[in-house]
Amino acid sequence: MKNGKAGRNKPLQKLLFTPLGKATSVNLSSSWPHPSFIGNSLPQATAVKDSGFTATWKSMGLKQSFPQQWKGNDYDISNRATTSSVASAAFGVDLFVPVSAYQKTTRSVKYSFLCLLLTFAAFFLVETTNKKSAHPFHYGLIGVALILFYTLLLSFSEYVGFNLSYVIASVFTIVLIGWFVKGILTSGKLAVIISTILLLLYGYVFTILQLQDYSLLLGSLGLFATLAVIMQFSKKIQW
Repeated sequence: MKNGKAGRNKPLQKLLFTPLGKATSVNLSSSWPHPSFIGNSLPQATAVKDSGFTATWKSMGLKQSFPQQWKGNDYDISNRATTSSVASAAFGVDLFVPVSAYQKTTRSVKYSFLCLLLTFAAFFLVETTNKKSAHPFHYGLIGVALILFYTLLLSFSEYVGFNLSYVIASVFTIVLIGWFVKGILTSGKLAVIISTILLLLYGYVFTILQLQDYSLLLGSLGLFATLAVIMQFSKKIQW
């Protein structure tokens, strides 16, 4: 197999082997880097790398609940129980994508509340420390822009992939909010600050979405650091 495809370049998601002989030996290699070994028995030897994987199975007929051969109607292969018994003895590999585009989009939506909260907190701190004022209606419009980010992300991901869609949606959202903040706070400097904060926020979420094993750790550390920054700037506010 190459790149998860077999035959006439048809996508291959799963490959199973049924041990019908007295002894079955399977040596499998592929350039797919994300195998999931499934079935009645696990491989005796595996090697999984970024460049692909190799696996070896060995199965003896003594463990099977069906014969290797039969005569006439002595063994009804059309029987449902028989078919289930044969199928349950199969083993093989499942070629899966660890984090697909739709999974990443779904995961990014789960961070929507965090993005809203941190953006509003940053906007409030910038507004207060610089003695500017914004109407609650302005907060609402910014919230709508942040929500539309996910609509743009999902729409573009159907055509250009998740990563590029994330960049496009982020740029659109950051430019729109930055332009809006410059108008309501009458300050290009504050607009740049808000835009930079949004850039860091979206970059942080994008990094978490790319990770599998350390996403929770990075997320926790990022939230802790963000809280520390907010606490530091909130000390300058005279309530």
